[in-house]
Amino acid sequence: MPLGLVHEGTVIRCFSVVCTIGTPQTILTEEVRLEFMFPADEASERHHLALIGA
Repeated sequence: MPLGLVHEGTVIRCFSVVCTIGTPQTILTEEVRLEFMFPADEASERHHLALIGA
């Protein structure tokens, strides 16, 4: 699912990947969901790297 975030007037375009890990055999870890966000284009990646100081 594409997503656009605005930070200081700049649109950062991302896409997300959802991973569901589940096992019906144990009641404690029945289901875990992880969502990862990745830059959708080079401009968004450059802006993201500048934000984290890389």
